[in-house]
Amino acid sequence: MFVLKNKLGTAYIETKSELRRDDLINRGWTLVKKEENLKKMKKEELEKIAAEKGIDISNAKNNAERVAMIKAAN
Repeated sequence: MFVLKNKLGTAYIETKSELRRDDLINRGWTLVKKEENLKKMKKEELEKIAAEKGIDISNAKNNAERVAMIKAAN
């Protein structure tokens, strides 16, 4: 599974196809980290992703809550 975002970061597309992924990249879309990898990330990495997306996760008590907040905002 590949997740891509548009230039403005306002739209996301998921695809399993490498051909579709490559086509979207050629059209200006950017590949982002797979969501299933969020669970493996450290606190600092999750905070960086949340900040880039404008998501407030300051009330999260642990990484499971941080991941849930990021996924809910997408």
